[in-house]
Amino acid sequence: LLLEYFLGGDQSYVISISSKSAKLFHLAGKTDIEQSLRAYIKMISEGSIDESAGHGAAERIGRQLIPFMGSEEFRQAKTLIVVPDGILHYLPFEALRVHDERGPKYLIEDLAISYCPSASSLMALNRDRKDRKWTKGLLAIGGPQYSRGTIEAGEPGPAGEAPERRLYKAQGFLFPPLPYSQREVQGI
Repeated sequence: LLLEYFLGGDQSYVISISSKSAKLFHLAGKTDIEQSLRAYIKMISEGSIDESAGHGAAERIGRQLIPFMGSEEFRQAKTLIVVPDGILHYLPFEALRVHDERGPKYLIEDLAISYCPSASSLMALNRDRKDRKWTKGLLAIGGPQYSRGTIEAGEPGPAGEAPERRLYKAQGFLFPPLPYSQREVQGI
């Protein structure tokens, strides 16, 4: 199931494309979606250890962004490909929660979730895939060391803070160390 989002002023949209159909759903406007997501994204970026922190927000945002969760196509999907727009690029869809007959759970529990810059780029990759032999590999990153310094223009060296990190900080997003991520990667 492919979900492509378009955030607009008064009205936003998500296009749901499966092997059987393509459907357009209306969502709230861009400002409403951004307000809804900012606090949640900030909370999960600050790394709350409390397991239940944000469950209600994750369920509300899930209903807001995937209004067709109860549909047969959504329940039968095994893979979810997300084409985000705007602030949705910052949202880990894996952390959204849905309800089914067994109760609330995270999207990642039943779906393999991946992201794509656009549906047309996915089509191009699939078209080229027929000519290539793909091998499965793993790139795992855990326990990164975030630098506290900054790089001035023209100053070399990896010890500085990346420009995108400064941009995220200016928007209020923090990147604390992810507890146990290095241990998890070593275990894999």
